[in-house]
Amino acid sequence: MRRRLRRRGTQHVPMPAIDLPPADARLLAGDSGWLVDRAVHDLRNSLSAIRIGVELMNRSDDGCASACAPVLAHIDSAAQRAHALSDELTDACRLASGRPLLLHPQRFGLHTTVRQALDALPREAPVSAIEHDRLGDGDCDGDPLRIAQFIRLAFAEIRADAPSALVIVISEVAAERFRIAVHADGKRSPRPPAPQPHAAQQAWAESRRRTLLMQAIAHAHGGCAHVRSEDGTGRTVDASFASIPLAHAAA
Repeated sequence: MRRRLRRRGTQHVPMPAIDLPPADARLLAGDSGWLVDRAVHDLRNSLSAIRIGVELMNRSDDGCASACAPVLAHIDSAAQRAHALSDELTDACRLASGRPLLLHPQRFGLHTTVRQALDALPREAPVSAIEHDRLGDGDCDGDPLRIAQFIRLAFAEIRADAPSALVIVISEVAAERFRIAVHADGKRSPRPPAPQPHAAQQAWAESRRRTLLMQAIAHAHGGCAHVRSEDGTGRTVDASFASIPLAHAAA
């Protein structure tokens, strides 16, 4: 089963909110209704996966470790997806109402956190290869679960723009700052037929929501995030972060 990052006993630390333009605030507020529908749908799927998995294990003999492993992995994946969606819903609602994201600052290893987040990525839209380049040494002060969330959002953004043969992820530690970049390198997959207007609008709203959430995560860490597209290669997500003094967590 995949390893998960777990929160330690740190305080919720509200960071300064992003002053969203009215159009983005309306998008997030309107998008929250769609997120609720999506979350409920996926929660039902997750519950069904758990129920079916438990039934299959109950029908198996005692020595069924190898047979149960795929079922347990599927249950774990479904539960993690439902949890991630509920987190996104909470964040979208907070940002839409002008409230900041909450952080759990702690000291963590950036390269290890990014590697674990990459290993935990869902594989329903697989990338054939992922290259992880590690630059610099040392630990960072911030919220490792927010960093893992940033990786998930960045990959979702790149996949929405058609997956490439190779995705390059850079994690860089430099003194009190750190950086993450996710880039689709190589020939892009052929685009599907143009979606209907409603589907195109929904896809744009999803992309904008992901971008706003990534920017909010970077902003909460005293940094910034950018998403750009390049002809022939796809999108690049590049973000810088500043280590958060841990004394802030005790304030």
